Amino acid sequence: MKLLLSGSLAAFVLILLSGCSPTPGWLRGSFEVDIDATMKAADQDAGKAPDNSLLGVVQGLARAIGPAALAAKYGGASVVFTGSDMMVMQGGSGDSVKIEIVDRTDPDVLVIKTSGGKLSTWKRTETGIARKEDSFWLHYKRVK
Repeated sequence: MKLLLSGSLAAFVLILLSGCSPTPGWLRGSFEVDIDATMKAADQDAGKAPDNSLLGVVQGLARAIGPAALAAKYGGASVVFTGSDMMVMQGGSGDSVKIEIVDRTDPDVLVIKTSGGKLSTWKRTETGIARKEDSFWLHYKRVK
């Protein structure tokens, strides 16, 4: 009986601790950059601007050179989120940092602060997650 109670207590503590993770379930796991999804999302955003505007012209140029530029900068990049860490890998090397959620005004969007003080905004997508860059969302697909 004593063994049963101690086992139940251990299971209860594990359940409580697993709910204390700073990252939601949709963010935990391994992801790799998805250039196609990034370009598709950029094209959808570009459709919101009139084609004859300066913004429309710039966005048209970006669509033409975008995939190659994105592949050159982010190709092969991946990110792994655990309960309290984020590991970013590219070109065979990477860094692991502690993370903390500092803003979560939407269930599918959050702002993370790394142990180095860097802030980044992440959101849940249909195929994985996306990180806000200066003027676009960089999409990552879940690695199975």
